[in-house]
Amino acid sequence: MTSNAPLLTIGLPVYNGGTTLRAALTALTTQTRGDFRLVIGDNASTDDTPLIAREFADRDPRITIVRRPALVSAIDNFRLLIETADTPFFMFAPADDWWAPRFVETVLAALIAAPSASLACSRIAMIAADGTQTVSNGTNTLDGDAETRLRQYLRRPGDGSRFYGIHRTALFQQGFAALTPMPAFDWLTLIPGLMAGTHIEVPEVLMHRDATPIERYRDWVLRLEPNPIGRVLPNLRLARAMMKMLPPPLRRRLFRDIMLMCAASMPNSPYPAARSAYANLLNARRLLSRRA
Repeated sequence: MTSNAPLLTIGLPVYNGGTTLRAALTALTTQTRGDFRLVIGDNASTDDTPLIAREFADRDPRITIVRRPALVSAIDNFRLLIETADTPFFMFAPADDWWAPRFVETVLAALIAAPSASLACSRIAMIAADGTQTVSNGTNTLDGDAETRLRQYLRRPGDGSRFYGIHRTALFQQGFAALTPMPAFDWLTLIPGLMAGTHIEVPEVLMHRDATPIERYRDWVLRLEPNPIGRVLPNLRLARAMMKMLPPPLRRRLFRDIMLMCAASMPNSPYPAARSAYANLLNARRLLSRRA
């Protein structure tokens, strides 16, 4: 890599994103720090996504378009973007999100200034379908030793928004190395980075994301999880994969936290009975704690 080569690759996975792609590309190409590569992973879109992508690429040499000849899974479209990145830093940029002009400049500077960090992310505003905004609960700083960082994450994973921060590429690639389609796959990709370094939260809202309706997530569980037990516990496969990823000493010490994280996914089950059982369990715990 030459001295004037960009430090950052932005991977933009998109499938039929024509209604929002233009706004996303405008926000990215007008960043105050513009020395990056922007790779659009067009997942065989059938709307005007290819035309919009080509319009931007024709006038901006930083943009490359990789069009999939046939539809692949969303996970594979993400994976193909991160696997081919060769810059020190990487970020995903979904076609329906928006970034303040200073996002790249501010977040990348925070990560470069902290050699022991594996990821930096700004605070993120979540936009509901009715336009209501809340601040994401998933970008908090994670520090301390590896066990402490992982335990903090497992006990408070939030909505997974830190996945959309800026990562050290090599560590993020490790998270995708053995990934298979599963609910909450993005949580698993962060484990190698958390074992290696801290996560930094920049205390400014510099990104907006559309909040995913819980019904859509439950539909993903139905499509991605054929096992009925996995549908009751949507994070079961995630928990098993996480256990394999951790070295044995951490696996033993974090077993309880991983199992609790798995149990806490029951409200995301597509089965109403599973959601009801979890709610009843929480109510029973509250009653016992009051009496104690």
